[in-house]
Amino acid sequence: MGLLSVLGAIGIMYIMMVQLSKDVLFTSQYYQKTVFKEKAYYISRSAYSAAMQLFAMDSADVDSKFDMWAQEMPPYDLEEEQVSVQIKIEDEERRLNPNLLLAGTTPPKENIELFRRLFRNLTLEPDSVNALIDWIDADSERRLPGGAEGLDYPREMPPKNGELSSIEEIRFIKGMEDYYQGRVSGSLAYPGLKDVLSVWSGTKVNINTAEPDVLLALDDSMTSDVVAEIIRRRETEPIKKMDDLVDMAGMSHDLLYKIKKFADVKSGSFRITLIVESYDKKDSAELTAIYRRGKKTGGR
Repeated sequence: MGLLSVLGAIGIMYIMMVQLSKDVLFTSQYYQKTVFKEKAYYISRSAYSAAMQLFAMDSADVDSKFDMWAQEMPPYDLEEEQVSVQIKIEDEERRLNPNLLLAGTTPPKENIELFRRLFRNLTLEPDSVNALIDWIDADSERRLPGGAEGLDYPREMPPKNGELSSIEEIRFIKGMEDYYQGRVSGSLAYPGLKDVLSVWSGTKVNINTAEPDVLLALDDSMTSDVVAEIIRRRETEPIKKMDDLVDMAGMSHDLLYKIKKFADVKSGSFRITLIVESYDKKDSAELTAIYRRGKKTGGR
């Protein structure tokens, strides 16, 4: 009986030691990750300052893939910290801002048609634009056809009735959750809504960087041939002013005048992604910041 008691006590102690070992390991790993994230934050701040230097040397008159900020930068090794740092910069102005649909109490008809064309180019139902408008407008009236309000949503996730704060909100809008990411239909690949929309872009897309589907949506008279010629030209050198497009085949003065409302050759908003990774690949951290020329913005 005494031997059983001793064995039982040893068993309990063994279990306690195993659990204690697990707790210590967990605490140690948690501490290491916390320290790494703190270190990564301060390294990212320094890397962000380096990115600002690129913009300081950049002309704000024209933005294109030929600018220093647009060049692919290889990871930079910090041997003392045993980490690598990579900076990626993307032009947010290559995307359309869905909050353009909330200009005033009544969405401008030309803005609505712009997004209907974009949805059509992506083989989405053009009437789904009404669901997007219902999500961001202040009223609770359903726009027909294709709108969604009130009972169309679960009680815990009603329409926002305000501007989109991030493009991720698209996933909560009725009928759009399946189109947030890119998709393949048949033999064709289509970008997701996250690839063509941004809440950080302004009122005009950059014709030097915009996706073909976005360029095609600028006006009813835009054709695939005109878009292909724009892309061909900007691959060779930046389009320095919109009027340079007037000598293109298929580009009339009237069409140029129309697309100037939604397009330009420069950008004001950029997404800066900073990636810090340990040499052993066990830890990594990513910070995203939006830089707007002349304005200070936060990151995450």
